[in-house]
Amino acid sequence: MRFLGWLEESEAASHVHTHEVATFAARMSSEIGWSDATVEGCRRTVDCFFFWLDERGVALASVGITMIDQFITRYHARGFSRSTIHLYAQQLRRFFRFAEQQGWCRPGLADGIMPPRRYPGETIPKGLKRGEVIRLLATTESDRPCDIRARAILMLLITYGLRASEVSVLKLGDLDWEQEMLRVRCPKPGRTHLYPLSRGVGQSILRYLREVRPAHPERRLFLTMRAPIKPLSRGVIKEIVCARVKRLGITGKRRGPHALRHAAAQHLLDQGLSMKAVGDYLGHRSVAATSVYAKVQIGTLREVAEINLEELL
Repeated sequence: MRFLGWLEESEAASHVHTHEVATFAARMSSEIGWSDATVEGCRRTVDCFFFWLDERGVALASVGITMIDQFITRYHARGFSRSTIHLYAQQLRRFFRFAEQQGWCRPGLADGIMPPRRYPGETIPKGLKRGEVIRLLATTESDRPCDIRARAILMLLITYGLRASEVSVLKLGDLDWEQEMLRVRCPKPGRTHLYPLSRGVGQSILRYLREVRPAHPERRLFLTMRAPIKPLSRGVIKEIVCARVKRLGITGKRRGPHALRHAAAQHLLDQGLSMKAVGDYLGHRSVAATSVYAKVQIGTLREVAEINLEELL
């Protein structure tokens, strides 16, 4: 309908500094080499800031550090975590550093943006328990096309602890059926990992390919089932997981794909694998990224609790 000129589309909401934000995003993508997801996330935060400025009739050239602090404080009032607020503040700092170089704003604003302090290890992973993971997978035991596709996605997340972004970029060529191997591109470390293709995962993907996946030239593995046919984004994959976890009535924990990544890590540690082995399996760049799961190894903590300290008293 768009091609024929029959579709009347409303213009997307914009602010007075749309051009500056677009210039910043293009520079970060082409010269700095940020991924599309990183650029888009930063752009959303900066756009939100400018919509907030438009409501107050303030131009970029007049912005002071007090106004930036007021904007960031809004996230505190809404109950956002320190890590999330820290990310948003860092994104604004990157934009204002670029804006200073272009002469769009007052100098020194970027250095004045102080993200809240983060304390590594202050929280524990809120992944799903093994029983909850099994219940979640059981929600896909039907012949409905949406359940068949969801089962293939969940099997990949549960078995390999993949990120939603890694599942969304899987291609048909990443499945080596003869060698029974799975190739996964990890955007965070920027590496490619090879995993043995387990029988359960392979069967769920084969059923999806044979019965559900639309006949389409797109090489991405997971596609929408209704027109317009296109690859599933990581956001859609997250929604598939969140909706099913919510229907199970599970509360007080993460509900997205990362909850399954946490569950996979915890399950491997509970089976006796070292943190180095688990980190390699998950694609972590350092043991520090995996060490967070050691805090919830109940067996180890119980051994520490049972140490007799009477001789020291």
